[in-house]
Amino acid sequence: MTTALTLSRREPISETLIVSPPAQIEADEIVARASGSKLDGFQLVIDGQEVQLGDNLSRLVAHVIEGAANRGSMTIRTMPPEVSTTVAAHELGISRPTLMKMIRAGEIPSHPVGSHTRLKFEDVLDAAARLNAQKDEAFLRLLHVSETLGER
Repeated sequence: MTTALTLSRREPISETLIVSPPAQIEADEIVARASGSKLDGFQLVIDGQEVQLGDNLSRLVAHVIEGAANRGSMTIRTMPPEVSTTVAAHELGISRPTLMKMIRAGEIPSHPVGSHTRLKFEDVLDAAARLNAQKDEAFLRLLHVSETLGER
């Protein structure tokens, strides 16, 4: 089945896409056909010419297909390479004052831009991964203590 798409350059998007049942079925069939194999090396056909997608874009397409098959909806958005402390705090799920304490403690790199503080979005993602790992570790310690005390 071939679906025509119109691609064009436009402003960055940030939208939630609800996957329709037919698209979810199609995505599920692709994932089932792959049967545990890596989904990569996608090709596009543009005006009759095959174009091989690179590794990064292929991973993105695979992630979208797997997400459509497994969850039925997803949020796709773009982020600038640098973000404000307000945006970074929101992404981390913490308050801006807490973020500023982390910056002063050297837990997350930042740099001044005029009178403002900016962070590389990549550093924010790294910090989010660290915070999530710390939360997981704390939960496992709590679970262990609970089991040791015989609580459930």
